[in-house]
Amino acid sequence: MKSTGLSLLFLSFGLSVLMGCAAQEKKDDVTPLRAQSMSEMRLELSMTHQAMTDSALMHDMSLADIHFVPHTSHLNLLGMRRLDRYVDLLNEYGGTLYLESVDTREESLSQRREQVVAYLDDVGVENDRITVASGVSAGSGMSATEAIEVKKQAYKPKTAETLTTLTGGGTGGAMGGTK
Repeated sequence: MKSTGLSLLFLSFGLSVLMGCAAQEKKDDVTPLRAQSMSEMRLELSMTHQAMTDSALMHDMSLADIHFVPHTSHLNLLGMRRLDRYVDLLNEYGGTLYLESVDTREESLSQRREQVVAYLDDVGVENDRITVASGVSAGSGMSATEAIEVKKQAYKPKTAETLTTLTGGGTGGAMGGTK
């Protein structure tokens, strides 16, 4: 009787181990498919993000004090990365790149302009397609009236009607329920 109980214990342990291995095997079969689809999704999102970033860069066309080592004309890593993103855009479309700075001394601004032109020349931007100028970027921006209206809309208190629209309507919200 004792050996039967011990045999059942070992048998149940063995089955548990086998079931665990089988479950692990199934999990391993599914993981590569999920990983592949996740990486494809990341690539798609990254391409969308890159397009939005490029559009914003083309609209802004500027470098600021934050892109330079403080109190110098040397580009920092952030400035180099920003200019690296501008390379293809400037070669394709050309344009004016603006240097926005709190420092208004002409000597300092001139040194920064020279630094930017030299960097762009080193990475292959055709100098005849671009201009580097001091000043605020030429983007149209937003009028004060538009900004006030956007702020009003963004900070509008959430009413029952707004919440119903956001959740898909009805008392069940996004989870369903009555409509």
